[in-house]
Amino acid sequence: MTSFKVRAEKWLLQIQKYSHLDLAYLGRAGFWSGLDFILSSILGLALTVFFANLLSRETYGVYRYILSLLGTLEILTLASVNDAVTRTVAQGHEEALDYGVKLQLRWNLIYLAAVFSAAGYYFFQGNKLFTAAILIVGVYAYLKSALWTCRSFWLGKKDFRMVAIYSFTITIVHILTIIATLFFTKNILVIFLTDSLSALCVNLFFYQKTKALIPPKKADEKLKKDIFGYSLHGSVIKAIATLAAYIDKLVLFQFLGPAQLAVYSLAAAAPERIKGLSKILVNIAAPKLAERSLKDIEQSFNRRMRQGLLLGLLLAVIYVPAAPLVFKYLMPRYLESVIYSQWLSIIFVLSISGAYAAGANQAQRLIKIPYISSTISNIFIIGAIIIGGAFWGITGVVLARAIGSLFGFLFGWLIWKTEVKKMLRQEIKS
Repeated sequence: MTSFKVRAEKWLLQIQKYSHLDLAYLGRAGFWSGLDFILSSILGLALTVFFANLLSRETYGVYRYILSLLGTLEILTLASVNDAVTRTVAQGHEEALDYGVKLQLRWNLIYLAAVFSAAGYYFFQGNKLFTAAILIVGVYAYLKSALWTCRSFWLGKKDFRMVAIYSFTITIVHILTIIATLFFTKNILVIFLTDSLSALCVNLFFYQKTKALIPPKKADEKLKKDIFGYSLHGSVIKAIATLAAYIDKLVLFQFLGPAQLAVYSLAAAAPERIKGLSKILVNIAAPKLAERSLKDIEQSFNRRMRQGLLLGLLLAVIYVPAAPLVFKYLMPRYLESVIYSQWLSIIFVLSISGAYAAGANQAQRLIKIPYISSTISNIFIIGAIIIGGAFWGITGVVLARAIGSLFGFLFGWLIWKTEVKKMLRQEIKS
């Protein structure tokens, strides 16, 4: 056993030498984050299978539309508060949690007003189903966005075990609640209500437990200004990205109806799950990158991006031939989704490298770079999806999403290298 341990340690040191990765940190962070991702993915697949087999296409399409509509309204929230809290807590300011929660509860009243306005619109249109669903999910989303800040607190503390426990508990309660509800009713109002209430209870529990561990201390004005400033800039950037993330569902629902939206949603399920992996990688990378200088990050940036592309390509190579089998045996009513899902596998290839770049921007507080790259690439994606959906339906949306993702990735890489080199030259001159 000892000789095996010695050989394993030598092998890991060789990998670390050639990859230039901190394997000790990745092992500690990646184990818990990876475990959370794997378990959540398994449960997420189970939920998708239940939806595909127990709900009609029209009902599932309406379900996805309500979530997408409310997701779009999140452009009005201060979405980057949690990123700011993670960074600030990593610097030793635990009091950022309390301020971050209060800041979101105040600012996101704008979002809540938009929720009530949307509900009012559908009420006067005579659509009571949409009215009630929007109110249920919207109020829950308003509270969740603030309570979710405690997860960002543990990320800043680099306690990835606690982050995994929190995230997985929320996921398992969410998924098991919906699956259990589906056995009793197919009414999406009941599904939304039971899911929102159960998840809210879990979020409240973890927030109270986290807050009890922090010594009472108020954030000073300098810290408040720093958190708010970073949050505001980051939220403006995320607003367009949020619209780009949901516009495909809104377009398909309006042009083709709920049934075709259901087909597309199942095709996009796996690629969207990979986006979840990307967020985990950002959470792992950001605290570590915050400890390094911009010059150090720039020197290894291209190597990290290439490594991410290779790993993403491996995921795509595995997924493309596996997709037909998954749909055939688990979701046979949606076999037309297979080809669309395979086309969207380009997201697999690009997501990991994109996550590393996002982590570097977040850690180093690089505001201009994501402003430029995110704004231009997401405007391109939004325009392409609207045109593609209007003229070619699901095929047009899928191609627009794939081409837009590739354009955004290449453009973002170019902007990052160009702007960072300018910044480093200015530092030398000064």
